[in-house]
Amino acid sequence: MSKLFYRVVAFVLGFWCLYAPVAGQEFIADSFVAKEVVLRSIPEFYIHKARTELVVAYQHTSHGTHVSRGVFGLQDYKPGDTLLFGVSETPSDTTLEFRDYALEDYAPPGVNAIDLSVDETAFIQTTRNYLDAPENATVNVVMWSWCNIAGHDPVNNYLPGMSTLISEYGEGGTKIGTGVGQREIPVHFIFMTGHANKDDNLGPLNPMEQAAVIVDSCVRNQRFCLDYYSIDTHDMDDNYYEDAGDDGDSDLYGGNFYHDWQNSHILGEHYYENKRTPGGDVVFGEHNTQHITANRKAYAFWWILARIAGWDGSYPVSGIQVSAEGDSTQVMTGSDLQFSAAIYPEFATHPEVAWMVINGSGTATISPEGLLRAGLPGEVQVVASALDGSGEADTLAMTISDPLVPVTSLSLSAVGGLTELDMGSTLQCLATIVPDTASNPETAWSMLNGPGLASVNDNGLVLGLGAGMVQVIATAGDGTGVADTLELNIMDTTTYVSEIVIHSPGEVTEFTSGEELQLSADILPVDASIPGVTWTVVNEGGTATISAEGLLRGGLPGEIEVVGPQPSDPAFEQCVAKVAGAAGAQGRRGGQGAQLRADGGPIHRRRAGLGE
Repeated sequence: MSKLFYRVVAFVLGFWCLYAPVAGQEFIADSFVAKEVVLRSIPEFYIHKARTELVVAYQHTSHGTHVSRGVFGLQDYKPGDTLLFGVSETPSDTTLEFRDYALEDYAPPGVNAIDLSVDETAFIQTTRNYLDAPENATVNVVMWSWCNIAGHDPVNNYLPGMSTLISEYGEGGTKIGTGVGQREIPVHFIFMTGHANKDDNLGPLNPMEQAAVIVDSCVRNQRFCLDYYSIDTHDMDDNYYEDAGDDGDSDLYGGNFYHDWQNSHILGEHYYENKRTPGGDVVFGEHNTQHITANRKAYAFWWILARIAGWDGSYPVSGIQVSAEGDSTQVMTGSDLQFSAAIYPEFATHPEVAWMVINGSGTATISPEGLLRAGLPGEVQVVASALDGSGEADTLAMTISDPLVPVTSLSLSAVGGLTELDMGSTLQCLATIVPDTASNPETAWSMLNGPGLASVNDNGLVLGLGAGMVQVIATAGDGTGVADTLELNIMDTTTYVSEIVIHSPGEVTEFTSGEELQLSADILPVDASIPGVTWTVVNEGGTATISAEGLLRGGLPGEIEVVGPQPSDPAFEQCVAKVAGAAGAQGRRGGQGAQLRADGGPIHRRRAGLGE
């Protein structure tokens, strides 16, 4: 569909939709506007309308390339952008016609009208000449850029000059009509502030002051302005750095905020490459070493075009997420619970929502502020709906539960009423909760050891580990702190060794030096818990050695003695027999083995002789 068709439709319906300013709305494309998330929140209808109805004439020098190169690269950014943000430098029915470096050749003879910074008044007659030329009859947007605004006088030159052009070529202007020397299509003029200068933005006639003057004039007169200065001096989180330059470098920041942002984000997902021409080679904006500055100025430019195309500047709600206080999904009957709704985008113009409860098996009511009052037990749904006409809504399912019944008492006992158990055995403990209708009947189990030792699991099963008294503790799991304690006695069931009798083959008490004699030991009682023994020889007049298995080897001739430790020795946790002797030069039969009493009595010793 041709642009001529859209222009005819616009003429029939009246140009108010496309050209009339709307009171009380924003007109400044500043750092807040210059974000991708903001651009993509604009209803696509107005992007399409701007792309197919507007013809842009743009005049600039080096710094102005931030806009043009950003615009040329944007169409190659993400899937669908070729259509949505399509741009060409020649007439097209499907893309934005963007005439780059458009006006300078129309300057009066002998006048240099390359940009606003060369001759502050040359743009006025140059623009007239351009718009009066028949070949430019379809142009309806004009924008000039500054190269360096510092030291110039926008109050007396730029602002009056732009106002003069608007009075002539704007909607209802003196040169708009069908008569001789007139043009039919009104023109929108986009104002611009100057770029930031590193460490030189403050003071009279410097970029910050000049920007404030231009922005104030545009706000008062409802004129669209692309605020270069704001974009240059604010990072992506809207932090302001008054010393920044147009490349993002700032000593106050401590480096370059645009470089840091670009290096921490993904090409093709968070930013794109700028182009010298539509579909041309990749290039930064002039005086830039990163793509972000030009990206942002392209976003701001399209924001202005959408506004010119009739968008009122409001951002519709695109998503809602409902949540309850504490992320709760249930509430007790008769209780209140506060709900909230997260609105996307965060800068939605009308973030207000309407609250509603859809009753199911349960019932509830909710206030306009999202405060829910729970009614009958069961299931309900809480709904938040956008009030901006977007149709967005979100629902959260909630359970209305019976009132909480706390634990009032807890009594602890063991199966069979037992209060003792043997080491190594288990005993099941039981917790009785009152009332039996408690909302949370769970019990937490713990153990207080000393002097005995035991453990308890999550189900109240106690394992005896060491002899002595212990305390089992059961605590109500509903947070009331109600608890009870049960004392248990862990019984020692160890069967200790009462006697050890050592034997030699034939019960000999003498054998020859160098020979071996296998000894053995009887452990009494036979069911002792730890029946093992340790063999040891104590040499006296003679010598001998003995293995761990009780194999005795005679050494030097002489007397040796079989000896063991006192049973009351603390080391006697494991009952042992020590063979303290039994070696000789000649074997002698008939002797008894040495004995060790385990009941605390004296150690019996047997001497043996070593023969030659």
